This record gives sequence, C-alpha cells and structure tokens, in this order.
Amino acid sequence: MENRYIINYLRYFDAILEATGTFIDSCASGGKRLDLETTKRAVALWRDDKCYDATLTQCQSWGINFFMPYSGQGSLDQSPGTMTYTFRSNMMAYTGLPWMLSLINDGNIDQHKALIQEHRDYSHYLTQEYYPLTAFSEAETDWMAWQYNDASDSTGIVQVFKRTESTQTEDTYFLSGLQADTLYRVEDIDTGDYVEMTGEQLMWVVRFRSGYANADIGRTEVQRAVLKTAMKQWLRPKTLAALPGLWRIYQENLTTDLSVRNIVWIARVLLKGMSGDMEANVLPGYAAMAGDASVYMVDSYAASAILPDYSPYA
Repeated sequence: MENRYIINYLRYFDAILEATGTFIDSCASGGKRLDLETTKRAVALWRDDKCYDATLTQCQSWGINFFMPYSGQGSLDQSPGTMTYTFRSNMMAYTGLPWMLSLINDGNIDQHKALIQEHRDYSHYLTQEYYPLTAFSEAETDWMAWQYNDASDSTGIVQVFKRTESTQTEDTYFLSGLQADTLYRVEDIDTGDYVEMTGEQLMWVVRFRSGYANADIGRTEVQRAVLKTAMKQWLRPKTLAALPGLWRIYQENLTTDLSVRNIVWIARVLLKGMSGDMEANVLPGYAAMAGDASVYMVDSYAASAILPDYSPYA
C-alpha cells in the first residue's frame, strides 16, 4: 500500500509539471519529503517548522548540503542579542522572514536591514561547492563550521558557529577547492579584520612554515593543535565502538615488520595523546647554511641521549 501511494504521489507531481510547468514547493511532513525522487521534481522552501532552533538547523544543513544545495528555511528570532546568530544559522538559498513587523522599531531596524543585505550579498554561495569543516555534532559545547566555494571566480564564504555552552576560544580549519598560487583575503565581516594568505597556505596550514612569526616552532604548535583535535574525534564513543572492526581490517590488509612490542608502544603513545597529555620537543641542533639554503642541523650526539625515549625500537 505504501509503495503504491509513493508511486502515485510522484506521478501526481509529474502530471502537474507536465501540464503547467509550475514551480513546486514540497514543504510537508516536517522535512520528511526530502528524498531524491521528490527533490528531482520540487524544492523544499520550508524544511522544518523548528526554524527557531539554531542548532537543529545547523545539523540539518550540515547533512542536507551534500545532496540538496537549494532549500529553504525561515528565521523567527528578533531578539537583538541572538538574532544575528539565529539568522546566519538559518541562512539558505531561500530564507523566509516571518518577522513580526510590530517588533521592528527605530532601535533595531538597522539590524534587520543589515541581515537582509547580508543574505543578498552571500546567498549565491550557498548553492556552490560545499565543504564541511567540522564533524557532525548536536552538542551545545561543540562548534560547527563549513565552507562554500565558487570555483568560477575562486571566492567563497566560511560559516563558523560557536554554540551557547562552548568554552572554546579558537580553532583551526583547512579550506578546500582553492587555487594554490592565488592570494586570498580572508575577512571577518563583523570586525573587518583580515589576513592575506595563498590558497596553498589556507588548504595546507599544517605544512606551512614561513608565515609564522616563530617559523618552525609556530608550525609545530599548529600541528599539535590539529593532532589534538583529531584525537578528540577519535575518542568519541562512536569511533571507539568501531575499533574492533578497524583492527580486523588492519590485520587483513596491512603487512608490517613491527613486532607486537612495537605496536603496543605506539598504542601507548596514542592513548597518552588522546588523554591530552601530549608534548612536542625539538631535537637539539643548530642553524647552518647548505649552499644558499638555511637548514637546521641535528646534534647527533645530544640527540642520541633522548631519542630512545621516542623510539618503538629502543
């Protein structure tokens, strides 16, 4: 019975399109009609009635942007302190504004106008290339971020949402789809602060060295931050539950000359890092010139005294 209903429901949409060539909005069932067959025939201009919930909408967008770049939602919040955050969480290619005109006054009309203009300035990016910059999360303590990139002119936007219970003050993201040798201006639209970096620097900041004020030390700090973030993801219960299956895949597909003792040592180091007890050290050495290149020469005698502590073969 359900199958017949769906077949005829789709036939009904086809008949409307064939007869009228009209535009169909598939708003229904709390966003449950976002299947591929329906989205071939219609768009959802109102995905869910819970548009007042910024975190819920962020979570919806994180997933739906993979397969349905054009969709719609609304933003109801008109409280001065949270209105901008909620609006940006709900900003889509089509954004409805069921604001109450009675709540707009001389004190807040500029904020309303600014958000409308913001949508006009940036909404065209929301149907372009989409790259999530964080893992999916419903937790109010987490951040969620993504990137939209217009490959036709190599411009785009990044949206980063710091949720209500987060105590985190900064994070590092790696962008995608950029031109490696193009110089980009990355600007905070709220403060006007900006930096200029090449596409290669923005996409591969872990490998970047010369742009840090403290050169290789700065690069090492970024690498540590990236590794800690990765370990935080690995330590999630869902990831840990998958470890037995991952271990079987490892055994079936990897040939190694590492002994059991070596593997146990590496596992201990990883677990130590996952607990947050992680440090980075620079091998003792000195700066030198090799032709026209500046290099760092390791002091082999001094290094030999500490390397055993960092070697699974010791």
